[in-house]
This record gives sequence, C-alpha cells and structure tokens, in this order.
Amino acid sequence: MPSGSLTRVLPQNSRVVRRSSSEAVPGSPRAGSPVSLLKLKSALFASIFPFALLSCNGPVEKLGRGIVAPSVPVANTLVFAGDVMLTRDVGRRIRESHDTALPFRNIAPYLSSADLSFVNLESPFSKTGKRTQSGIIFNADPANIAGLVLAGVDVASTANNHARDCGAKGVEFTYSWLKSHGIQPVGTALSAACTHQGIVVTRHGVRFGFLAYTYDQSNGNWHDNDERVANIDSVVMRQDVASLRRRCDVVIVSMHNGVEYQRRSNVQQKEFAHAAIDAGALLVIGHHPHVRQETESYRNGFIFYSLGNFVFDQYQRRETQWGEIAQVSFLGQTIDSIRLLPVQITRNGPELRESFPETQKATGGTRRPSSNESETITHRDVVRCGRTSRPPITPSQVTAWLMVPEPFQDLHCPAARLRQRHPESCLLFQKTWLAESHSIREFLQVWPM
Repeated sequence: MPSGSLTRVLPQNSRVVRRSSSEAVPGSPRAGSPVSLLKLKSALFASIFPFALLSCNGPVEKLGRGIVAPSVPVANTLVFAGDVMLTRDVGRRIRESHDTALPFRNIAPYLSSADLSFVNLESPFSKTGKRTQSGIIFNADPANIAGLVLAGVDVASTANNHARDCGAKGVEFTYSWLKSHGIQPVGTALSAACTHQGIVVTRHGVRFGFLAYTYDQSNGNWHDNDERVANIDSVVMRQDVASLRRRCDVVIVSMHNGVEYQRRSNVQQKEFAHAAIDAGALLVIGHHPHVRQETESYRNGFIFYSLGNFVFDQYQRRETQWGEIAQVSFLGQTIDSIRLLPVQITRNGPELRESFPETQKATGGTRRPSSNESETITHRDVVRCGRTSRPPITPSQVTAWLMVPEPFQDLHCPAARLRQRHPESCLLFQKTWLAESHSIREFLQVWPM
C-alpha cells in the first residue's frame, strides 16, 4: 500500500511461539532455574487477575501445560471507492491509448493489495448499440472491464440510475459479464429474488454480506419498474438485511442516493442510512452526488454518504475531480480502524494524493456516541475505531494482549489505553510486575510463552 495508508494491524494468520523441549515449563523444574520466583509471580498474577487466562476475543489456544494464549482475530482490509463510468471521454481516452485498463493502471497496485475492494459501476456494458460520446445515457464497451479486473475489484454495485441505460438486455449482460470476470454484482440480478438476497464474499473466514439500492433506475428513459433492480425502500431493505445477517458476519449496504454536486447529505439519505444501521448493517457506502460528502458514526456503524467520483470525466467542476477511498480495517468481525484517502481524478484515471486541495474543518470528535446519537467525522483525520467501536479494556485483557507473541502485538497501544481506562488496575499491575523496573517486553521473557 502507498505511504500514509493504513497497514494491517495484525497478520492474517497468527502463529504461536512455543518453547523447545529443553526450556523450562511451569511445573517441570530443571537444575539452575528460578522455580520459586516463577511460582511466586504466577501465583501473585493469578490472585490479581483471576480471569487473566480467559481470552476476551474468543477461544484460546493451549501453549504447553497450564499456559494458554488467545486466538488472534484475523485481519482484513476492505477498500471502497466511488463512481466508475467507462464510456464517454473515459472510453475515448482508452481508445486513444490502446489500453483498455488505462483508467485503473495507476491505482491498481493499491486496490489489488486489499483483501476486498468495492466500486459503484455507473455504466452498463453492452455488445450492441453506439458507444456513448456525450450525454448521460451510458453504453460501455465490454472490453473496458479489463481495468476492473486489473485492479482486482471484487464487488460492484450496479443499482443506480444508469442500470437500465442499455435496456433489459443490458441489465442481464452487465450482470453476467461481471460474474464471468470474477466480479460480484450487487443490486441487480437475473431475478428480483436474487437481487434482494444480496451476495456474500468470504475473506479469511469472515463472511462479508453486500446489498445495494438506488433512488432511481430509469434515468428519465423508462416509465415502468424493473424488479431486478433494487429500489430504495426502507421496509424492504430491513427485511433484506435481517435475512442476509443469517448468512454472513458483517452486512454492508450500498446506497445510491442524494442530490448531485451537493456537499452535504439530505434527509432521505440520512433516513435510509440510519435505517440500514438500525437493521444490523455495519457500513453504509454512499454514491451518486459525484462529490464528497460527510462521514458519520451512527450507533455501532459508519456511514459514508458519498465517496465522490473515482473513474469519471466531469472536469467542469473542481469538486468532481476529487474523490476519496474509504479504507476499513477489520479484526475479525469488528472494525479496527478507518482511513479516508484523497483521490484526484485525471484523464488517465484516479491517483492517490497526500491531501485534498482544500482544508476541511472537523465537525465532530471520535467519542463513542450514545445509542441514539450520531457524530460526524472529518474527512482528513484517521479514525481510530478502537476508541469508538470496541468495549473498554478490562484487567483480564492485559494477559490477552501480553500472550500474543511478538512481533504481532503493539506493546504501546494497549498499555496506553489501559492507563486511560483503568488507572488503578494498571498501577497495581505496575507495582507487581514492574516493581523491579521490568518492562512489558521483559515480562514476556520471564513469563513462559
């Protein structure tokens, strides 16, 4: 990933550092070993933290006789990008360069490094018809899917106001064309039932479920309703989320809604996004305004009202030439951290930047809202969700952290959080284990692993 981006906090598969048969094991003394000291410290630690050997993150793994360590939650990094349109001037630039993957050439190394990536595909593919040169009725050359494939895009929302630009056959062809290239379409399908089932993508044992909805499917061309395209309907969406939750671990809802070129979300966006979180979704990914809008922390979830453009040709406005990527890191089924990355849209495709051209003011903090509150998060700041979506560290969790073998643990972060949340427990811990100026790292050497 590029400099400044968020790296995985923990490895995908944790390993356990085991003792060799020649090392001392509690209860198996050998000549010259400080058995009495180890027994004293073990007894003292157990008396202070009676539940210290219980993992706070799930089942534990045994490390020899009497020693256990928590299973480290698997890490996944998901990236979400905005509107992708592969015709009009984008298609013209592809033809000029003789490179069907051109729009994604610069960004592909970053997107493909994620465990799962998502975009909103605004332009349907079709084998027939005239390719779009101007206007807002999109018809993309099927060959232009090469960029999505190069970038390793895993999921594409096709529920938007351009879904039917190529007619009923375009809905079917786009769905099948994406599937045949290993990209999962969401929001449209070959039947209404399949559309509302959503999709499930598994990464490292964690099942991520996706649903997608649009405020409009006709783009001014149709007077009927194609049930294979999911319209925004809060009642139906709640039912879909409830059904999908039984088949996955994390629910993500894509929302195509809002007013074009408006920098703030409207009432309809907020109502639908809040309803999705209330129903059990953890993330809501918004698009359609073609400009960036605010990000909101609501209850236990996060809402990106609009990520802006990603691959597009709207060069007439400065704000439509900038978008953002939401990079969400998971530990198991829990959001660990979020970062919003600036993207500048050029004729050769999106390019990551260090910052946005304007300075945006923060409109809220990172405190955890109450069950009925929400908060807005600045686009520029890194959101450390460990402070907003995780329960406080308990004294018994000290061992859960310490038992994670190096270099898989951050020795400073948990200690700092412990001092803030439980100063009395930390002081007791320091008095007992650090009385002789032992550091946490030295403690790992003393306590058999």
